[in-house]
Amino acid sequence: MLRCWRQQNTLDDMTNFEEHRLLALEKLRLAEMAITEGLYNACMENCHFALELIMKAAIYKAGGTPPTSSQKGHDLLEISMVKIDGMKFLHKKLMSTRTVVQLWLTIYNRWDTKQRYQYLEIDPLEIDDVFDAYRGVFKWIESNYVD
Repeated sequence: MLRCWRQQNTLDDMTNFEEHRLLALEKLRLAEMAITEGLYNACMENCHFALELIMKAAIYKAGGTPPTSSQKGHDLLEISMVKIDGMKFLHKKLMSTRTVVQLWLTIYNRWDTKQRYQYLEIDPLEIDDVFDAYRGVFKWIESNYVD
């Protein structure tokens, strides 16, 4: 009985991993399309959602369970703090790579999950840096923990 439960959980985690990975890629593509059209709020929303999903995919793949409901399920810092084998899985890794730390701080200082339903005043000169930060962290997580 325990063996069946573990097999089912492993299958569920792989399904969650694959669904989150595919949605993350789609959301990043939408962000790319939005920025080229000057739709900066849509770009920011999709960037955040893409990073949230790729982080959750990495956690599922590593055998953890990310937060999926309430504000914690959308808070990148909370998601990064998920422990796997007693360690803050993504947070520790994000903080250990100098280039990624800079990008992560750009994201963290720009986004507030409470702003999800507000029109954001975004400077067109700022959006490129913010977009590059989201895409950089996304690609780093994807290549190191998802692929």
